[in-house]
Amino acid sequence: MRGFNPFVWHWAPPPPVDLVQCDTCKRTFLPKVLKKHTNFCHMSKAKKKYVFDSRSHRTRGTEFSVLEPTQPKAEPPKKPSNWRKNREDLISSFRAAKIFRRSLPPLPPHPYDPDYIQCPYCQRRFKESAADRHIQICKEQHARMPNNGTAPLPLDLVQCQICIRRFFPEDREKHKEICQKLLAKRRKVFDSRRQRTGGTEIFFQKPTQPKPSIWREKYEDFMASRAHHQERHTSPKK
Repeated sequence: MRGFNPFVWHWAPPPPVDLVQCDTCKRTFLPKVLKKHTNFCHMSKAKKKYVFDSRSHRTRGTEFSVLEPTQPKAEPPKKPSNWRKNREDLISSFRAAKIFRRSLPPLPPHPYDPDYIQCPYCQRRFKESAADRHIQICKEQHARMPNNGTAPLPLDLVQCQICIRRFFPEDREKHKEICQKLLAKRRKVFDSRRQRTGGTEIFFQKPTQPKPSIWREKYEDFMASRAHHQERHTSPKK
């Protein structure tokens, strides 16, 4: 068994004490403190608490201090929300509609009027009054489109060897002349220096060539010096 060390502080819990309850505030105190607390507790309960009136403080000395304060309007009672029930009803109606649609037979094909005329290019049907106008427009549009396998093209179209577009035989020769002229015509390049210096003595001088840029060499030198600097600072000292 170890001996008692006077330099070590030994903590011991205090002995249990019976606490007495206050009849006014229902809190518990030590018996010797309860008598002093009872007097203060009775005084604080008997004393009326001062309620600060911000309105009288603001309107003191003005004509508004004589007027009676208006009572705030009572808020209407809020209706109980039934959003959860509405949500469940909506989900159940959607599920019932899906089940009902699966049980239905497949829809029949959409009936069409036999008097309508079908377009040979887009396979749509039109009235006789609109079919002639549409077929002519659809014919011209399909003639301007290359055949990529998605648009149905009539078999009487001829392909241009220059622009690979398709045309009707009666329009091919006219298009071929225009296509050859556009191919032979060279595109004019705008010379901004000639436009600025036209009619001046600078026009007859040879344009100076720009000096070659050395920014890449400077950048590589900078990165090499930076890497050398970092290596010196990160290397362990001997």
